Order: sequence, then structure tokens, then C-alpha cells
Amino acid sequence: MAGLLVGPRALGDALKLGSSDLRFTLSRNDVPDEVQAHFFENGVTNVNKFSSFFRSEEDLIQVLRDDFNIDASASLADRAQVASVICSWKETITKAKRQAEVEAEMDSREWTKPIPVGDYVQLRNFFQKTIGHIEDRVTPAKEYLEKKLQELENGEFRAETLAEVVSKDEIDPDVLVPIFDSKGSLSVKKGSSQVPMPTGPEQLRRRLSVMQNCLMMLALKHVNREEIQDVSKDVFDKYKDYLLGDYVWGLSSTDLQGQQIQTPPWSLVLAYEQSIRKRAYNLMTTEKLMLGAALEKAWKCYPISQPEGWKLHGGHGEARKCEVPGKSRMFHDGCGLASPGRWDIEDRIWNDDGFWKRLRSDSYQLVLQFCGGQQNFDRTCFEMAAKGEAGCNLVQNQELKDGLVDLWRNMLQQEGYNTAGLADIAEGQPFRLRLMEALLDRAGDPDHRFLLQGEKGYPVGVLQPLPRTPHMYEEQTSWKLEDDPYMRSEIWRDNYESVGDHEILFESILRKNAKRASWKG
Repeated sequence: MAGLLVGPRALGDALKLGSSDLRFTLSRNDVPDEVQAHFFENGVTNVNKFSSFFRSEEDLIQVLRDDFNIDASASLADRAQVASVICSWKETITKAKRQAEVEAEMDSREWTKPIPVGDYVQLRNFFQKTIGHIEDRVTPAKEYLEKKLQELENGEFRAETLAEVVSKDEIDPDVLVPIFDSKGSLSVKKGSSQVPMPTGPEQLRRRLSVMQNCLMMLALKHVNREEIQDVSKDVFDKYKDYLLGDYVWGLSSTDLQGQQIQTPPWSLVLAYEQSIRKRAYNLMTTEKLMLGAALEKAWKCYPISQPEGWKLHGGHGEARKCEVPGKSRMFHDGCGLASPGRWDIEDRIWNDDGFWKRLRSDSYQLVLQFCGGQQNFDRTCFEMAAKGEAGCNLVQNQELKDGLVDLWRNMLQQEGYNTAGLADIAEGQPFRLRLMEALLDRAGDPDHRFLLQGEKGYPVGVLQPLPRTPHMYEEQTSWKLEDDPYMRSEIWRDNYESVGDHEILFESILRKNAKRASWKG
């Protein structure tokens, strides 16, 4: 084979002219990059053009000899190159015909375009040949690869839940879903497989590895899509270490004695991980970043990634604030720094995963069952508002209350919570504090543990100082002159002296509260 001139462009730039499908087919059949670039420089850039470029096999051999300086009769090496191009040409003819039929069918039925099983197997083998062997447990399933390919072709990625990140050995081949297309015709298509959400660090690592390998496969197949070319194992390894390191899963707060009092709930870690990917995809659009760079910027620049991130559990981005001359005042709604109310509605983080949807739905259906349907439920709500105590028969129904408690306890048990004694009521308390605490923990409330103090009594800071809770309240670092702690005690002294006239009554109230164990010194 004589020297082949690529053209006015550099080899790398010329290769970018070709479609990813055509480049993948040519590379798989060992067609040299120089030969590919020569095709692309002359306008043969996609599968359809390449499949129609030659009239016959004899014409292909003639074109290679005249325009590519590849003569099959000159040497064995040239004959091998001709065979590579012939194999690619025949493959593209079959692929173009089949692809046109499939895409027409998918468009008419409004389905995600499938990847042929043969192409999936070839892509997987090519990936393992290039990157190295990977196990089936971290190999993306064909249906998951199809979803991400559709997003890539549409130019907009979606931050899917980790339940949708399915590996090759987890797919359910028997899932069929009836659907109506745009013309009203009923048909059946293969449904999407789903897996349980990760319940621990190793399961999270596995899901992210499946996602990583899926994106790397797409980058290998679609070499002309620059936005995914920087996705690598190194980027995702750093991402996993960040999520499961000291800044997220390992983040903890301590009291004045240095003892750990709070760690992030696992559900919050998963919600935060998904929000990072949402931000990364947004950065790809707004700042024209490649996916790997956008992901790294998202986790490094996201406000919640700092140790003070407990203040930002309720929403995305910066909380609401009021600008006044000379300073900014942050918005507070009285429910702590993690309250979603501190953010605008569109920026709030809602508990809308499968657990809470089921809890709301099943609880609602149980209430409807006891009140006799939706119409009676509406009437009951009005009676509660109009009749007061006399209209509260529904909420006083002990059987209904027991049913709700059993429902919530069983759902928490399915989430891995220890339900022993979860519905118990502590002596001196009217509430099921353990059940309330577990639900708040599942919701991601950073201050959920304080409820358990109620079983013994809440401290008021007399005998020992109250622990600071930075995840709920800001630390006061300055005071106005009249708010100086010493001056404040002087101002309030006269007010405390007025208690003397009611000392007996005040002492009886304190003793009564202490006996009920509702608070302690």
C-alpha cells in the first residue's frame, strides 16, 4: 500500500467528520484510521452513504485501487485491507436496511430505539478488549444502554434514580407492559427492569460502576460525541471516594464533649448523589462542559459538599435571603436551617421516593377504609373543623391508629430499621417517640435524634450547657450592646424578682413537670 494522503485536515480532525456508527463498524473490521479519514474527507461520513457508495464488490476493489492506492494484487497486506473494507461495506448494507425498518417502527410506536443483540455483544467485547475484562455484575444491561443512548442522541441526559441503573445479570426478560401509541393502538412492549435502591456503600459503588461502564461504552462507540469522551474510571473512582468519604457519608457532628451526635441518613446520601448528577448535566448545557469535567465541578462546587452542608438539606443552591442596605439577611421560617421552607418552591428537596409515595398512598387508603370512602372523608374533615372535639371520631378510632402504626412500622422494617420496641410509648410521654424518630431519620431530618431524649426528659441548660446543633441553628458570634449576655441578665433580674410573689405555685409546677419526666435540669 503506497502512502495515503488524508487531506487538508489533521488525521484526528478528519476522523471526527465520520458518524460514530460508521467509525465503530470500520474500526471493528480493522480498517486503518488513514483509510477511514480519506472516506470522511470526501463526504462518506455515515452508514447510509457508505453502504450506497459502491455499486458492487468489483467497484469497491476498483475504487480502493484508483483512489486509495490499495491494490489487492500488490501484496498480502493490501489484500487484507481490501477484505476489511469489503466486510465493513457488507455489514453496513445489512445494518442500514435493518436500522431503517426498526427506526420507522419505533417512531410509529413512540418507543426507545433498541440496540440489536449482536451489536450489544460486539460493543461489550470491543469495550473489554480496549479497557479490560469486567464482570457481568458491573456490565450495563442492554436496556440501560439503550436509555442512555437515546438521551445522548437527544442531546439531554437525565439523572435517573439508581434503581434504573441495571447490570447485565439483573435484567428481567419477562417484563411486558401494555401501552397505547399516539394513534390509540394497543400494543405490548418490553418493560424496564428495576433493582432495589442501594442500602450500603458497596451497593452504591456497584451502581456507579455500572453507570461508569455504560457511559464509557457510549464514548467508545460514539467517538465523535466530544461531550462524553472524558468519562473515565479515574473520574468515577474520585466521585465514589468523595461520596463515601468524610464530606458526605462520613460526615458527622459532635457535642461539646466531642462525642458523635449526628451522621447523615443513608437516604439523604442517595438523594444528594442524584442531585449532583442533575447539576452536572445542567453544567453540560449552561457551561458547555464535557461530562467528566461537569461531574467533577458539580461535586466540588456544590454548596452541600462543605462540612457545614447540614444547613442546605432542604433545597438546591442558595437559600432565600433579604438584601437590605449594607448587609444580607438569610430567610428563616422557624423550622431550622434544614427546612425546605428556606428555599423557593422550585428549589426545594421533596421526599418523593418510592417509600414516601407508598406510605402516603397506603395510609390514605387505610383512612378511607375506616371512614367509608372519599365522600365521607371530605365530610369528616368539615366536621372536625366545625364541631371541634365532637367531630373527631375518626382520629380517635383506636383500631385506625393501630393500623397506621403497624403500617408504618412494617414499612420501616422493610427499609432495614430495627423495629423492636419501635411503637412503644415511654413513661410520662403521650407520643411514640421512637416511631417518630425513625420516620424523621428516613426523611433525612438532620435533628431526628433529639426526640429520643424525650424518653428521659429534655435538658433546659441549667445543670449542664445545651449542646450546639449547627445543623439546625446558626452560631451567634456577635451581639448588640443591649444583647450582651451580662447586660441581658442585669436587665432581666427585676423580672425574675417578680416570681417571689408566686413561689409556691411555681415550685408546684416544677415538681409536677419533673414527676412527668417531660424535662430535666
